[in-house]
Amino acid sequence: MSGIVISSGVTSSGLLIGSGETLTVLSGGTALATGDSGGAVIISSGGYASGGEVSLYGIAQILAGGTAVGLDVASDGNEFDYGLDSGGTIYGAQAVTDGGNAVDDSIMSGAEELVTLSGLTSGSVIFGGGTEAVSSGASALSTTINSGGVVEVSDFGAAFATTVNAGGTLLLSNGTAYNSIVTGSAAEFVILGGKASGGSVSDGADAQMTATAATHLILDSGSEISASNSVIQDMVVLSGGSMWLYGNSVESGTVISSGGVQWVSGGTTSGNYIYMAPRQSQDLQPGWSPTQSYPEGPSS
Repeated sequence: MSGIVISSGVTSSGLLIGSGETLTVLSGGTALATGDSGGAVIISSGGYASGGEVSLYGIAQILAGGTAVGLDVASDGNEFDYGLDSGGTIYGAQAVTDGGNAVDDSIMSGAEELVTLSGLTSGSVIFGGGTEAVSSGASALSTTINSGGVVEVSDFGAAFATTVNAGGTLLLSNGTAYNSIVTGSAAEFVILGGKASGGSVSDGADAQMTATAATHLILDSGSEISASNSVIQDMVVLSGGSMWLYGNSVESGTVISSGGVQWVSGGTTSGNYIYMAPRQSQDLQPGWSPTQSYPEGPSS
């Protein structure tokens, strides 16, 4: 195995790393537009790489303190991010782990972004056929899920401010989601255990909850929440929205706007409020209180 080392103060450009070869970028070194075709690129603490592509079963490792910007991963490439990765386009596999950080990556069809062990992603966009899996204390911030894309949050992972567009899916399995915006036809928010807090479901989107704790969700026109064996608190059902309760669900503090519907097939409800207004989701934001006074107040 042969190796190339980029040391402090040295800049390489356009290197091609083949099978059995290794490029190591040390602190203060810079690698530009590197092609990794079956080899290994290692970006050490303080090292910097910009551009380039990993393909043909090549591997890129961004070590803690290392930085890669605009590094693309082909369908047969792999990236392990323990440092900082930014602005890459991923068609293959990317692991963000052990405190690694990935910012503004695009996860394309057939690609998987695995975020685990205190890894953090911010601004990822998941396209149709792409997957992001968040687990083991890792977090995903401001992820956008487009049609056909899937984000799964499990095993104490957390998702913050996720946007699920029409046809996208956000799946919680013993994970937590905060302030998720689920909007558009066939957008799905599926919760199999775990917790959902804040956010909204609107414009034909659907939320399905089993053994879930959910609070402060806003349900807008044409959308539906189905909850089974769950604890539901302080929700808002706006005109055209509907909430279904099954099994042993316990629900309290729901605000039902004029034209909103709640169906109870099983479980218990208490402390609900019926309002004539407001009718627009922007009038109610996460953190509102059901005892808060609104212009038209609860109906008698």
